Amino acid sequence: MTVAVILATGRALGAPGTDPPAHLARLRDRLATVNVPDVHVIGRPGAGVASGAVVAPGAGAGSAIVSPDVAGDLRRIAQLARRADVPVVILPADLLVSAGLLDRFVNGTAAPLAAVTVPPGEAGPSGTASARVRRGRVVQVGLVPKVNAAFPGVLRFDASEGHAIAELAESLADLAGPGTEGDAAGLLLAGLVRLGRPVAVHPARAAKGGVCRRVAGDEPGGAALREARVALEAADAGYEDDRRLAAAVKADDGFFSTFAVSSYSPRLVRWLAGRQVTPTTVTVVSSVFALLAALWFSAGTRPGMVTGALLLYLAFVLDVVDGQLARYTGRCTEFGARLGLICGQGKEYVVYLGLAFGSAAATGGGGDAWALAVAVLILQAVRHVTDASYEARTRPPHVPLQRTPVNLERALMANLERALIAKPDGRLSRSRALYWARKAWALPVGERVALIAVTAALFDARATFLALLTWGVIATVTTLAGRIRRVSASRTA
Repeated sequence: MTVAVILATGRALGAPGTDPPAHLARLRDRLATVNVPDVHVIGRPGAGVASGAVVAPGAGAGSAIVSPDVAGDLRRIAQLARRADVPVVILPADLLVSAGLLDRFVNGTAAPLAAVTVPPGEAGPSGTASARVRRGRVVQVGLVPKVNAAFPGVLRFDASEGHAIAELAESLADLAGPGTEGDAAGLLLAGLVRLGRPVAVHPARAAKGGVCRRVAGDEPGGAALREARVALEAADAGYEDDRRLAAAVKADDGFFSTFAVSSYSPRLVRWLAGRQVTPTTVTVVSSVFALLAALWFSAGTRPGMVTGALLLYLAFVLDVVDGQLARYTGRCTEFGARLGLICGQGKEYVVYLGLAFGSAAATGGGGDAWALAVAVLILQAVRHVTDASYEARTRPPHVPLQRTPVNLERALMANLERALIAKPDGRLSRSRALYWARKAWALPVGERVALIAVTAALFDARATFLALLTWGVIATVTTLAGRIRRVSASRTA
């Protein structure tokens, strides 16, 4: 969570012909889309920008704060900073900012102190400060001899910096004195730079679809403002499409599915959607690849085993893609779900048969490969039945099986980063390593495909079946034990 402070002061009050409450309502709605409902609006007495119409009941937490001048703005910010236990972002009321840029700045910034910067001349005519950035940090603000950036008034600090920001804001308020106007965010940034505090740069241009511009003071309907709004609409459309694509990827998939397929499959999903390819078509093509893999496996030769392993991986990739494509395009149908389930299980069984035929061809009879193949088939059938029974018992009755709601707040790359990296130095945390070890230990379909492909390509069908049986039996026993323990605990509770 993050707290937002909107400065509806100075030129952000609006020029003649503009409507400051409209600026505020638009910015507040934009903050709500990036999960920032706690908004505090600082405005001037009698201006109407800090009214109850702006901070409306039921719209989230926050307050309307009246301040007479920039010194009062700084003191109000100091009060909020002292009691903040979450990051705080400061924005001007007349900000025109794309949702993607705002989301990345609010939720994706790791630096304790950060500021949005734009190229000189692209921040709009209202309340911007000249700046110089070097090596990802702001090094000068205000009277800068070599300007290479502009500061549009968007500043962020972590709760750990709250007391330092409060002390700086109070000192600047004493220097400003009563009755003066100015940009509180710009003064804070200048003070931080003068104190030598490292303020990280979040460049708007570097972000995909990054639009960050002040609009107060623009001529209503002017060309610059129209161009900025067109760019904002395009950036927001791309951001929503990215969110929808990210939401199409299952956040709780297995390790192999997540990192060996879903790390790049969204690009393939978007390409297929742009060419009107249906999920059913992808399912059929995936089944064809699996059949071809089984045919190559049935040859029993080393080239055949390697080729079959590659075709099996491609079949699994398309098996993942068809579900992502269905969720992305909204074509989640009962027929498609049943077809995917039937084909998914059928492809695996066909591959087992191909491996058994290949072992027979290679050894002149197959040895015990057929017995092992039957044992693996029985084991997987039992696992499918027990998994379906457990899911049916534990799923809430009001949630449909195939049409679960899509969580648009999840992003693919954010999921991957949170899954892998939980420390600043990028090392895999013990908790995440244990989480993924447990996911892989259950031997889901992705891990089974990887196990089949690797053992078949490097060894033979017998080694594949033995590996599947050994790992599968252990995974089944441990999974059932865990489920029995959870059911017993829930009944006791």
